[in-house]
Amino acid sequence: MTNNLFYYVFVFGAGILSFLSPCVWTLIPVYIGLLSRSPIYALENQTAKDRIHLVLSAVLFAAGFSIVFAIFSFIFSASFLLLGDFRSVINVISGIIIIIFGSNMLFNFIPFLNYEKRIHSQAPQDLAQVFVFGLAFGAGWLPCISPILTSVLLFAAQQEDSFKAVSYLFAYAMGLGLPFIIVSIFFGLFLKTKTKINKILPYINKASAVLIILLGLAILFGKLSVLNSYFNRALWYFLELF
Repeated sequence: MTNNLFYYVFVFGAGILSFLSPCVWTLIPVYIGLLSRSPIYALENQTAKDRIHLVLSAVLFAAGFSIVFAIFSFIFSASFLLLGDFRSVINVISGIIIIIFGSNMLFNFIPFLNYEKRIHSQAPQDLAQVFVFGLAFGAGWLPCISPILTSVLLFAAQQEDSFKAVSYLFAYAMGLGLPFIIVSIFFGLFLKTKTKINKILPYINKASAVLIILLGLAILFGKLSVLNSYFNRALWYFLELF
């Protein structure tokens, strides 16, 4: 159980790091503006009905891209299972790809990996359109968050159970989607703290790159259990504080 908990916490954290990536973080006001029925400058003075609509829109938006990520996860995992005896070779290739993604986040030696495909859309007119908007986000922004998302997909594909792999991607999607929902509730606070958080984003992205490289190394050398053991030690240390 602890082993699974570690992996779920890991991919959930990866979702949060994706939320903090430059191509998502910088456009949060744009997306909140599209999801709301009020101009950005008027969000703090919304009626209760409009606030509820915005939060529901954020939930459906997150549900839309969560489904897209889950589908990708199922395809990856099922493909790995079909490879059978070649899984060990694929694991090595996966580890190398993840290491390259992480290294590129640090040194940007392969510029096209940082390509961003942004969705240009009119504001959704109802909640059904919001859900479709979320599906479009999941598909259209894959190039933008690909270093972290691809790493999570390749990690999830290591599992011998496709449904467990899908559950990991749902945990990742929660890490990415929950902040959207929180921002929709506390948008005024978000605007006040955004500038301060901007200053530490480069350090967060570098830390993300290091974590991705460590994950790639663990998969490459078959040492995912080592990451789990470090998590167990940190968990017990944390519990002992209380």
